[in-house]
Amino acid sequence: MLSRPSPGRANEDDSELAGGFGVIAPLVKGNPTSEEVVDLARTWLAANKDHPQVYWLLATLVAVIPTSKEVIILARTWLADNKEHPQAYHILAPLVKGNPTSEEVVSLARTWLADNKDHPQAYHVIAPLVAGNPTSEEVVALARTWLAGNKKHHQAYQVLAPLVAGNPASEEVVALAQAWLTTNKKHPQAHQLIAPLVKANPTSPEVEQLAWTWLDENPDHPQVSNLLAVVIRHLCGGEKALQRGEEYLCRPGCRHPEQILAALLTAGKAEPRYVRLAMARLGELTPRHRNFVLAKLSTALIHNPKNACRCLEEIAERRSHDILYLSCAFGMKMYPERIQAFIEEGFRRMTAHDQGQILLRIVNRPVESPDLDALIAGWLDDNYRQREYALLLSALQQYPDRLQRVQELCMLPE
Repeated sequence: MLSRPSPGRANEDDSELAGGFGVIAPLVKGNPTSEEVVDLARTWLAANKDHPQVYWLLATLVAVIPTSKEVIILARTWLADNKEHPQAYHILAPLVKGNPTSEEVVSLARTWLADNKDHPQAYHVIAPLVAGNPTSEEVVALARTWLAGNKKHHQAYQVLAPLVAGNPASEEVVALAQAWLTTNKKHPQAHQLIAPLVKANPTSPEVEQLAWTWLDENPDHPQVSNLLAVVIRHLCGGEKALQRGEEYLCRPGCRHPEQILAALLTAGKAEPRYVRLAMARLGELTPRHRNFVLAKLSTALIHNPKNACRCLEEIAERRSHDILYLSCAFGMKMYPERIQAFIEEGFRRMTAHDQGQILLRIVNRPVESPDLDALIAGWLDDNYRQREYALLLSALQQYPDRLQRVQELCMLPE
């Protein structure tokens, strides 16, 4: 338990609080949901309004609970009393990021920016303002004005990236981004601006050249997988993107293979070659990354039912089949609006064995849908000699409501 100052030690407590900043700040950062810690921070702030590090603790508090009304009031009060404080952006940036559509917060940010047009850290506030309001004419104009006066600013990409993402069809915005990249070809974070350009204009020859030039010149960059994954997902360069993804995965010690595997499954539309590649690498991934890739596999299969059928036909490994069965079922759970299309275009082309195995996973997940109840009933009517028949009946016994619905649609043994 954290100790609280006792009323009888006011002077000593004030001294302790003033000197306790170095303890309270990391406590807030590490325990943002603890009412006791937040209360301790509020007490410290109330007793140390003139402390030179108030902004730092308040910024930490805003960053961890930006939507708290009480925290917003604390921030607003401090900003009102410290309009010309050079570190105010530390508070405004997380406040805007956490409340991008709040008129009050946006107004605070605009006011500060109007009073601090030449502040070297203004981009810290403009970037989240643009990210949260990318189509706001006033915000876009504010960003353009800042960019016009800071054409060579090394952090301009932080403003340009959300501006491009929110205005992909704007020739002016795209031109601004391309101009900055031309001037900052060797910038270590250039990929962060190239990525939204690729998303916005994947077929543009200029964007394609920017992306591939960066990838070719930065094969060992720690973030190369981030941009390559975007290039693959949007097929920037067509088949070349898919091929580069396969080549990347063959590199010893390649970083974040899960990003490239997921991109190949998506852009490759669950083609068996990419599914097989993912299956072969699953064992190398952390549990979190493995689940990420499997979720993308489910998404790719449910949206490409013919290829789901092909995967079961062309991939022979039993373990891979088990993963495919579960992924198909999970895909239906994730995208119920795709169930009917998956049934007609993929499921009905599968063998009775594969169908039964998928239905078992559907029952056990469970994945609920009237279409699936009818599918189960129809399969049971037509496949009473299949081994999965008894397994499916046994699974249905665990879900009485579903069993009753299925019984109403077909004749089942007592």
